[in-house]
Amino acid sequence: MRGWTCGGCKEWPDRLRCCGRLQMRVMYAYDNRLTHIEHLEACNRLTHVYLQNNQLTDLSGLGAIKNLAKLYVDNNAIARVEGLEGLLHLQELHISDQRLPEGISLEFGRNSMLALSRSLRVLGASRCGIADVTPLAMLRELRIANLGGNALEHDSVEGLEGMLAQMPYLHSLDLVDNPICHIPKYRDNIILMSQNLEELDGKLISGTERQFLLQLHIRKLKREQAAERREAKLMAAAAEMQKPPQQPPLQMYMHSMPASHMSPLPRAEVTLDNVAPAEAAQGGFQSRVSSGAAAQQRVPSNPGSDATGHDNPDGLSLAGVNLS
Repeated sequence: MRGWTCGGCKEWPDRLRCCGRLQMRVMYAYDNRLTHIEHLEACNRLTHVYLQNNQLTDLSGLGAIKNLAKLYVDNNAIARVEGLEGLLHLQELHISDQRLPEGISLEFGRNSMLALSRSLRVLGASRCGIADVTPLAMLRELRIANLGGNALEHDSVEGLEGMLAQMPYLHSLDLVDNPICHIPKYRDNIILMSQNLEELDGKLISGTERQFLLQLHIRKLKREQAAERREAKLMAAAAEMQKPPQQPPLQMYMHSMPASHMSPLPRAEVTLDNVAPAEAAQGGFQSRVSSGAAAQQRVPSNPGSDATGHDNPDGLSLAGVNLS
């Protein structure tokens, strides 16, 4: 352990036990090529631990320091933040510049993030290949977040927006040197995602800038809503034009016609003027009409037969007609 000696304590466990007896609050253990941390149960008074530039691959063993407030583990080989469930008072976590194999990025365990959700105020996790910030949304008390130099792509916008929506106290965010920074109007979009953000990528956000962007955003929303309404009207009109025309039923049409437009059907009238004079003179017209009416009553149901029962292929009734 650099810069610290304690009598005859030469081994690491002995030094840690001595640290506990002395009730030390700060431990400097950086640049020691440490591969793991253990025997820290006796150091329950520690509030600051410096473990930069070692060869740590995980954070196991640090959860026993119940009063730890600041933890520095930059420049190690840690691939996952976990094992911190006991650090309910941790306020700062500095874990930047992890030396990880290509294709491996720093991840955040859900249980550790949940344990730190009420206490963590500062997170430094730059240049660790981070591609997903969704687990960080649990850190509701976070004030400062340094996530520069990671692998946040265009598809990380949704996760970033969800994270910022869950951080009402975040006032400083650093995303420098992420691929997401090359998206058009990147800064404008990030400012609109968080109402409490005061600094982005090391540059202050003025009230005038925020108000201007907010007005532009409102006008854009109004234009989009108007375009959606116009499109809906056009679609409704097109659908109406595609419907086949509906013709009203004939019966309904006739009922709707006024009586003045309906002409009466012609009615045949039989008068003496239609009868030959010779027959009228003989007085046989009346008898023939009477006999013809009686014959019509005897017409069979078959329209092709006459009153005598003989077949009539032309379908003509000869009843009541004098054939002599």
